[in-house]
Order: sequence, then structure tokens, then C-alpha cells
Amino acid sequence: MNTQNPDPPFRKKFSFRHWRISNKLLVVLLLVSLAPLLVAIGIVVRTSADALTEETQVNISLLGHSVALRFSNLLLDNQNLLQVAASNPAIATYLRAPTPAQPIPSELVNAALTNLQQANPAIDVVGIYNPQGTVMAHTDRELLGKNLASRDFIAAALRGHSFVSGIRRDLINDQLGVNFSVPIREKGTVIGAMATHLDGKLFADMFSQTLNASSSLNEAKVMALYLVDPNGIIMSQSRGDNLLYRSLGTLSPEAARRVAEAKPLGGACPGSQTQCPPKDRIAHQPEPLPALQLLGDRVRAAFAAGQGGSVRFCRPANLAAASPNGHECNGAWHVAAYAPVSLAASADDGSTQPFMVVVDLPEQAFLDAVDQQRLFGFGIAALMALLAILISLLLARVIAKPINRLATTAGEVEQDKPFRQQMVAEVTTLGDEIGHLARIFSKMVLALQARMAELRTIYQVGRSISSSIDLDETLNYVAHSIRGVVPYDAIELSLLDDLQEQMVVYLALGGDPVESAQQRYAKDQGLVGRLLVSGEGILLPDLDTAPEARNQPARTWTSLNPKSYLGVPLQVKGKTIGAIELVSKQLNGFDADKLRLLESIAMQAAIVIQNAHEVRTRENQLKQKIQELNIEIDEIKRAKQVGEIVESDYFKRLRAQASQLRAGRFKQEPSSDA
Repeated sequence: MNTQNPDPPFRKKFSFRHWRISNKLLVVLLLVSLAPLLVAIGIVVRTSADALTEETQVNISLLGHSVALRFSNLLLDNQNLLQVAASNPAIATYLRAPTPAQPIPSELVNAALTNLQQANPAIDVVGIYNPQGTVMAHTDRELLGKNLASRDFIAAALRGHSFVSGIRRDLINDQLGVNFSVPIREKGTVIGAMATHLDGKLFADMFSQTLNASSSLNEAKVMALYLVDPNGIIMSQSRGDNLLYRSLGTLSPEAARRVAEAKPLGGACPGSQTQCPPKDRIAHQPEPLPALQLLGDRVRAAFAAGQGGSVRFCRPANLAAASPNGHECNGAWHVAAYAPVSLAASADDGSTQPFMVVVDLPEQAFLDAVDQQRLFGFGIAALMALLAILISLLLARVIAKPINRLATTAGEVEQDKPFRQQMVAEVTTLGDEIGHLARIFSKMVLALQARMAELRTIYQVGRSISSSIDLDETLNYVAHSIRGVVPYDAIELSLLDDLQEQMVVYLALGGDPVESAQQRYAKDQGLVGRLLVSGEGILLPDLDTAPEARNQPARTWTSLNPKSYLGVPLQVKGKTIGAIELVSKQLNGFDADKLRLLESIAMQAAIVIQNAHEVRTRENQLKQKIQELNIEIDEIKRAKQVGEIVESDYFKRLRAQASQLRAGRFKQEPSSDA
């Protein structure tokens, strides 16, 4: 029956979805060729802008990592200088001496301080402290004799840790910089601490050097570099001070608490006091920049992850305004890259990220080159339109022809006509997607026809094996039917004996004959055991490689020296009642298709074999009952015959005569007393 879709109504024939493929290709490609004329400028500009933005993000990310690496090396070099200076024997000798009321450093100790400052001119403060935190030598003579054990960097060094702070304003002199400290040891024992302060002006100088070395002069003029601490506070910037000591976005309560404890912006004495210990100062809180909340969140997240990154964000003219939402920007788009400055050997966990380098660049600084590409867009769009018209005509012809041939062949197959493979032979030689489709279509039709033939075979086999209820005849039907579709050299048909927990071979062909007592195997041994356990078919192209083949008892086919094996369980309602096992003397004598075919036959054969087996069982039971009944009948007949003889007149006379004879013999016997 023809099941093709009916022709669409006349009014729908002119809709696009009902056009011929050749017409669709022609119209679509023409539209594609004309569309660039209308959108070429936007596409080129947007694509170029995105590409330049990505490229710039990569470049400034590399720049940020480079600057961060320079800062890391700078901090590491300063820390190494401090550790070398702390190992000076003159300092250890000075600290071992009794602590005077007013410390007076020796010339050697003062020389060590001077040498350290000369080695790194950015070091503006150097101090030496005894185990109690008292200043024993210092570049600021007024601090001699004072106890500064409450300072975090001094306390850390006295505990035996090297310390590097983040960039911060000093609580005593309010100078921006970084504090370093190392313990002074003698024979493994901490006998004091040595600390330095790195002037924050060094960071601004490094920013200037970086910008002066930039390859793009235009970008260097508008590029901004700044250092951000873990709380998102800008501690140093390359030019100006409009962002200095302000936070990127609004601080969270947790960040505000950390600022109150660490006091990176310094602090003020409570009340009207002009001077107070550093620990008593109240931390200055940064002024927020709500408009830069996105950048601040990214930087704080990067601190938490210990990684750098980049982001595109809107920078409004009013930085105190709320952070813009969506893709609207009432200011200028910027791209920023950030990279952490890492340093080993902190006071707590062995590594620290004291601050983040941020490189900020307006998009317009590098998007000017996009304007130069607009003119190329029009020329490219016009050329694309011309080429698309020519290509559309060619493709419409090339593509539609093989598709039409495939459609015609598919229609013939649908109408149950023979599949003419030569109709699509030319299409299958194509190397494109249509050729691939044709090859798949051809294989699909052949596979479908093979499957239909297989189903017909299974149907015929099912009819033949279900024509008898005798078990022996049924098993022979099954064995010979299987040989017609799955050639084999030997077969064993076995059924499960639940009482004996054995597999009983009821039929074996091709190998040694089964003895009259029927050959039995343990149900958990060899290939039969594997079939029962798995409940699934087994295909062994090379029987010698299967461990079960070496660990099984002698089979009826052992003398054949089989090379391949195929077995499936016989199952009824999920219960295994037996197995069908085939062997071949050839390697790869069976394949997956044969396994699937045998499984299909086994599904039908299992029910028929079970019915025949049940019939035989009932017949045997009936024969036994009939035999028992015949025995009972014979006994009843004999009893009846005996009764008739005993009750006859002749038997009664014989019994009377016998009684008289016994009585006369008794009288003739002498008494025992005589």
C-alpha cells in the first residue's frame, strides 16, 4: 500500500517549506549573498572589536603577569637581602649581650643597617629587635629602647616566621610601603628579629617604567596600573590619586572587619588623642567606588582562587554612582587584567599574595583600528554577493540531483519494490555528506531486507518446531531448523534438572552419541555454567581463549576439536530451563548476527521444548499410575479367586475330612504319662 504523504493543498504549495530543494537553495543563497550588503559593516565592526578586545585582554593579561612577576621578584629579593643581613655574626653578638637601659648599637651593627639600605635604596627603615620586641638598633634613633612586640611583623619574626605584609600605610609614620621581617637565629634558637620597610614610592616608579616601555604610545597614555589589596582597596596607582585608598565597589561586612583588624590605611587615635600605641588606633575605612563593583568582585574572587584573569566592564563618569546593569553603559567600556603578586614564606601558611596588579585600559584606545576596516566591509560584502549568486546556481543543481535520486529510490523501497542498488551507486561514490547519506541509506536498506528475511526464517522455524508435542521429535526439529539458518558442526540440546542440579543432554548431533542414560553436567561448570549464571548468549570466535572451555568436562564434541562456540540459554518467563550450544571446527565460525538469530529461535523453542518436556513428564507419570493400578487389580482378582475356592462345597468337604483325620491321629497317640 502506498503510504506516501498526500500532496499538500493547493494554497500551501507556494509556501517555502513545500518548494523544491533546488529552488530553496537558490533563494536562500541569494538572500545570504545579499544580507552581507546590509549587515557587513556591523558584522565587521563587531567581529573586529571582539577580536581586538580579546587580543587586548590577552596582551594586558601578559603585561599584568609581567608586572606582578617583577613585584614578586622585588619582594623576594628584599626578603633575601634581609635574611642575609640577619645572619651577620655582629648582630647575633650584639643581641647576646645584656640588654642595657638605653641600647647603643655597635659600629658593626650600624654598618649592617647602612649596607642593607645601600643594597636596596627603596628600603627606608631598618630595625633590630631583641626576643622581647625591644628596639635594639634602628634607622630612626628615637625608637631605640621602645618595645614594638605588638606589631604583627615583629611578633611573627619572634615566633620564628618570616613575614611579608601587604602594601599598607604604617601605623607609626603613616608611610605607604611593605613590612618585611625575619627571625635572627643562633644554633636554631630565635634570639631576635630584623625588619625593614619598603617605601611605597617604588611601586609608582615601577608603574612609570612599565608604561614608558609600552609598545603602543597611544595605549600607554590612557592605560592605568594600580595595586589592589585582598580587600579590594587601591593602594597605589600609576597616575593621579582619584582612586587611591578607595575600594573597588562596596566592602562586604567580612572585608570591613578585616580592614578594621589589619588597618591597611593606617588609623587614628581614639578621641582627641594625638598619639597612641599602634594597636589602639582605629582603622581608616576606604571610600567605596560602587560603579566598579564588578571589577572589585572579580579581583576579590581572584585573590580567593590565587589566579589572575581579565574582565570587560563599564566605567561610568560618576564612580560614586551605582554599578551599571546589563549591557548599557553611560560612561566608557574598559578592559582590565589582574594578576596576583605571590611571595613564599609568609608568617602563617608558607605563601602569601600581598596584593594584585590591575592593568586598566579604555576600549576606545584600541578600537580606533576598527574604523579603518569599515571600508573593507563594503567591498567584501559586494564580492560575497556576486560569488554567492554563482555558487547558488551551481549548488542548487549539484545538490538537488543526488537527493532526488535518493528520494526516488526510497519511494520504490516504500512500495515494496526490489531495491536497485545501481540507482544510488553513483551517489555513493561522492565524498561529501550526500554521498555519506547515500552509503548509509544503501546499508540501511540492505540491513532492513536482511532483517526481514531473518524474521521470515524465524517465523518458518517457529512453525516447524511447534508442529509436534513429542520431546524427541521437537528437539530434532529444533536442531535441524537451526542448522538451516546457523550452520554448525555439532550441537547439544540440554535441559536443567533442578532436583539433581545438573544439565541433562537430551540431544547431541555431530559429535559422539549420547548414552542411553543421558549425559549429565554440573550446572555450575564450564560453558554451561556460564550460560546459566549470566542468562545471556555467549559468542566465542576462538574457543581456545575461553577459560571455561579448559575447565569443563568432556563434551560430545570434544573429539571434533572445535574452534568456535555459540550458546544461548532456553528461558521461559525469565527462568532458565536449558541451553542450546553450537560449535564449529572453524575459527570465527559464528558472528553477532548468528547470535541474535539463535537467541530469537531460542525464545520460541524454549516454550515448545518446555511443553513437550511437560507432556513427556505427564505421560511417564500416567504410565506409572496405570502400572500401579494394574497391580492392584491383579491382587484383587487373586483374592476373589481364593475366596471363591474357599467357599465352594468341595473345599468345605476337604476341610471336614482333614479335621477328622487330625482328630483320629490325636486319639492314637499315647499319653505322655504312660
